[in-house]
Amino acid sequence: MLRTENLSVHFGAFRALTDISVEVRPGEVVGVIGPNGAGKSTLVNALSGVVAPSAGSVVLDGRTLGRTRPVRRSRLGLVRTFQTAQLFGSLSGRSNIDLARRGPGSRSLEDLLAAATTMLRLDPVLDLAADRLSGGQRKLVEFVRALAAEPQVLLLDEPVAGVPMHDRVHVLDLMRRHLTDRGGSVVLIEHDMEFVSSVCDRVYVMNAGAVIAHGTWAEISSDPVVLEAYLGTAPTAPTGAEN
Repeated sequence: MLRTENLSVHFGAFRALTDISVEVRPGEVVGVIGPNGAGKSTLVNALSGVVAPSAGSVVLDGRTLGRTRPVRRSRLGLVRTFQTAQLFGSLSGRSNIDLARRGPGSRSLEDLLAAATTMLRLDPVLDLAADRLSGGQRKLVEFVRALAAEPQVLLLDEPVAGVPMHDRVHVLDLMRRHLTDRGGSVVLIEHDMEFVSSVCDRVYVMNAGAVIAHGTWAEISSDPVVLEAYLGTAPTAPTGAEN
């Protein structure tokens, strides 16, 4: 569904990403973890076209994207959220979500969006200007807006940061419903390791702009290189976590 081949991003002499090769298969949730400054958000920026690669390529569903602009990538099915929610502040939450729709929408999409706003307790605040929402509510509106765009690949940059624990469970449920109903895939950047271990099929670990390990949660959480660079000690996955 999505892959990079030797993707590198340089800002002058600074190498933000070096030879990143990842792949995301249909129906997968792929995690990207690592310490602050590892290059995770730069990777999402390169995938979404916000920054141009210095070398290498991004391939979506067999199509090499080259220097395709972000809006075009979104229309091709590569849709993202941001580490800090990016909404039109003067517009209501409902209007922000509606802007992402590509047309009238299928019944399954309408059902998904209705379930999303109800599950995430957004219905009472949807008609408020986005600037009046809490940080957690803004993240949730941005997440629902991304679903409204009917993505093939959903790039989520810390989607549950600032989101109450009760709503994190529903974000997880909605991600799974997106995978089942829409046949899509998810790339998840997240610092909450319990969330990562609960949802990701595979995980890439980054440090200093490079991938240092990848595999299932069970594999990377016991990898000495990963423990030294990021995890410190192997966290215990919650009961029922999918490895």
